[in-house]
Amino acid sequence: MFLLAGTAFARQVKTDYDRSAHFGKYKPFSWEHVKTQDALHVDRIKSAVNAALTAKGWTQVDSGGDISSTPS
Repeated sequence: MFLLAGTAFARQVKTDYDRSAHFGKYKPFSWEHVKTQDALHVDRIKSAVNAALTAKGWTQVDSGGDISSTPS
């Protein structure tokens, strides 16, 4: 019963990207304004994305990165 109740609150995540893009040429990234319903999620989202990108050799810059993230 609890297992079914937990899955009822799961959110579906959809992603899309340009399959012809060569992501190997992108390295520096920066953040734009992060919008969430709960301010606690902002730090969690940024920490998770930062960890994933730095593990792939990307570096975070204050502004003007090749990629700018704006999760909502």
